[in-house]
Amino acid sequence: MKLKLAIPFLFATGLCAQVSAASSVQVKVENKCGSPTTYTIQKKGSSLNTSLSPRASTTHSLDVGDKIAVGKNVIHTVSSSSGQSVTVCNK
Repeated sequence: MKLKLAIPFLFATGLCAQVSAASSVQVKVENKCGSPTTYTIQKKGSSLNTSLSPRASTTHSLDVGDKIAVGKNVIHTVSSSSGQSVTVCNK
């Protein structure tokens, strides 16, 4: 009987993980400048300071509402659409 109770619990737990993962959006961040550029990813309750090499790009898996900032200026807020691209430096 314990086995029968464990299987629905495991299914429900896996289902919750899939639902939360589905809200992630892939965001491409590009640096088109000839020098490294620092930027901040602002998530609910936390921030991640990072940098990108000259003329490079990377992809972040972010949630709707997360923000990308250069210095104190927010340059992008993640929306629910896919295929988002952000340029952190374009000189």
